Amino acid sequence: MPIATITFSDEDSKDVKTPHDDPLVIMIRAGNFDVKRVLVDNGSSAEVLFYEAFKKMNIPTDRLQKLDTPLYGFSNHPVAVEGIITLSVAIGTPPTQANFMLDFVVVKVPSSYHAILGQPALNQLQAVVSTYHLKMKFPTEHGIGEVKEDQTTVHGRLSEIVRRTQTYLSSPPLLLKPLPGEDLFLYLSVTEVAVSAVLVSEDDGLQKPIYYVSKVLQDVETRYLKIDKVALALIISARRLRPYFQSHTIVILTDQPLRKVLLSPEASGRLSNGQTKNMNRSILQGLKKKLDEAKGAWVDELPKVLWAYRTTPHSVTGETPFLLYYGTKAMLPVEIGVPTIRALHFNKEINEVGLRANLDLVEEARTQAHERSIVIKQRVARYYNQRVRSKQFKEGDLVLHKLEVSDPKAATGKLSPNWEGPYRVIKVLKPGAYTLGTLSGELIPHTWNAENLQKYY
Repeated sequence: MPIATITFSDEDSKDVKTPHDDPLVIMIRAGNFDVKRVLVDNGSSAEVLFYEAFKKMNIPTDRLQKLDTPLYGFSNHPVAVEGIITLSVAIGTPPTQANFMLDFVVVKVPSSYHAILGQPALNQLQAVVSTYHLKMKFPTEHGIGEVKEDQTTVHGRLSEIVRRTQTYLSSPPLLLKPLPGEDLFLYLSVTEVAVSAVLVSEDDGLQKPIYYVSKVLQDVETRYLKIDKVALALIISARRLRPYFQSHTIVILTDQPLRKVLLSPEASGRLSNGQTKNMNRSILQGLKKKLDEAKGAWVDELPKVLWAYRTTPHSVTGETPFLLYYGTKAMLPVEIGVPTIRALHFNKEINEVGLRANLDLVEEARTQAHERSIVIKQRVARYYNQRVRSKQFKEGDLVLHKLEVSDPKAATGKLSPNWEGPYRVIKVLKPGAYTLGTLSGELIPHTWNAENLQKYY
């Protein structure tokens, strides 16, 4: 087929509102589906189909051909590929419609578009793109085919979204104050990136909201199992809505085995893991000192070691575990054989009054022990930080990050680069922990430690 002459005139731009900086976004038919919001990008070296659109097309995943090579965007950041799929594509309207087969690279990244047409498709079409006219033309057997963006429709959809958002923000739901002793209902909701909950009260068969809570999942939290996310939503709700949980009976409505998970012994293992290790280490040290050569008699010596552990003040809290648990000091065995002032002046009635007073003061002792442990941890942190040369970055700073952290395979070899970037610091989570983004504003997954970053000049 001879190459036809393709031109653009003022007639092609009569429906375009100028001036504008709009990209060319069209609709195509791919795999017997109308795919809207397809970006025409003559700077792209591949055709891209985003995973959300791929799922809505109900195409079996076994049709994806494996591809190990990642894609690199404008920021030179690698993007993992789910696979390649070949689809029949139709562009334009009959009789000047172009039909051909096209290979799409499927990627699982967030995007406001459903697909991208790049250079391979434009070359196959012999298409000419004019972003000023918001139109693409291509030769066919029956003449020049064309496809254009309906600027009014696109802007109309955006205006409708803005209008709905303004309406929602201007009419927030009214929150209800619960009655004393009333049973409340808690609904839990989880997604891949966030968990949330709503506390409601039932009035004449209608459920009215009392309070909302939500949390965006960070890093490893996004990889939790669904049941773990539901449990996390409940824990967050119990912490933030503590007054409601303490003064009302809360009914949790869920289709997940939440009770089984929360009552499972494994659920608390990680929370006390560090304390258990420290206690076991202290007990083993005490046993080694007591046993000497009689290694097999540890069973007989264990109660004595445990008694010594529970009645000895700890350096972190400044109190004995016995006092923090029972609220009073333990009487040592030696005090029974050798009378002390405490034993000689013992009065049962006065002792009972003193024990009740100790129970009233035990919370204060526990609070002081907790505050003391925090002070000691801060002291240890200061000692450690004196020997560490910290790197601090501010929001907006340009930084490089180690390539071996983001892509260990690419960092192999003597001539491979050690650093990748530049990237922009989007948010300072805490000293030494940062969220990064590309220069175009796209967030980089995971939280980055200052140890793996350096200033970009």
